[in-house]
Amino acid sequence: MMRSKRFTFAVTFLLLTLFCHASAYALGFGVRANYWLPAFDGKLQVDHEGVEGTEIKLKDDLDIKNDNIPFVEGYVGVGDHELTFMYAYVNCTGEKTISKDMVFDGNVFYANARVDSSFKANIFDLEYQYKLVNFNAILAGVSLGLLLRVKYIDGEVNLYSNTAGSNNDIKENLNLPIPMVGGAVKLGILANILEARVKGAGMAYSGHYFYDVMGDVALTPFPFINIHGGYRMMSFKIDGISDIYASMTFHGPYVGVKVGF
Repeated sequence: MMRSKRFTFAVTFLLLTLFCHASAYALGFGVRANYWLPAFDGKLQVDHEGVEGTEIKLKDDLDIKNDNIPFVEGYVGVGDHELTFMYAYVNCTGEKTISKDMVFDGNVFYANARVDSSFKANIFDLEYQYKLVNFNAILAGVSLGLLLRVKYIDGEVNLYSNTAGSNNDIKENLNLPIPMVGGAVKLGILANILEARVKGAGMAYSGHYFYDVMGDVALTPFPFINIHGGYRMMSFKIDGISDIYASMTFHGPYVGVKVGF
C-alpha cells in the first residue's frame, strides 16, 4: 500500500514536471481586438521662432471631446519570450467660439473666433517580454515578466478658423519615438479558463514622461477564444521638444476579444 502511494506520487510529480517543462517551450500566438472608452484631457502650447504660444486647455478652451479608441494587439511567444505589436488610432475633435486670444505656432486666433480643432494620432507599440517566472500547472498558472517597449506616436494637432481676423488653418505634427521599460503579471486558474493580467511600462527624463498601464480579466468560454474587459491609463508630458509643450491623459474601461493558440 505504501509503495502504491509512493508510486502514485512519483508519477503525478513527473507528469506535472513534464507538463511545465513542455509549456515552457511551447509556441503561442494570437490577436486581441479591443475597444477603449477613455476620458481625455490635456494642455498644449506651441511656440514659434521665439514667439511664445498660449497654454491651451484642450477641453475647456477648445471643447475637444472624448473619443472611443479601437486598438489591436498581435503577439507571438516561444518559451519565456514574447513579442507583441500594438496599434491604436486616436481622433479627438472639438468646435468652439473661443473666449480669449490664442497664439498657436506663431499665429493668432482672436477672441470670439469660431475654431475647429482636432488631435489625431497613430500610436504604435513594439514590445518584448522576458518571463522571469513562467509556471503552468494543470489548474493554475502564473507568469512575471520584464518588458522592453518602443512606442511611436505619429500625431497631428490642427486648429482652423474662417472667422474674419482669425482666418487660420494651422497644423503641427507630433512625432515621438519613446523607449520604455516595465513589467507584467498574469494569473490563470481553472486551466486558464479564467485569467487576469496587469502590465505597464513607462519612462521619465528631463521634464518629460510617458506611461501606459492596463489590466483586465478574461474568460475563455470556448477553446482558443476569450472575452476580456479591463481598464487602461495612458499619459504623457513633453517639455519643449521642437517648441512643443504638451500633457495629455487618456483613461477608461475597455472590452475585447482574443483569438489565441
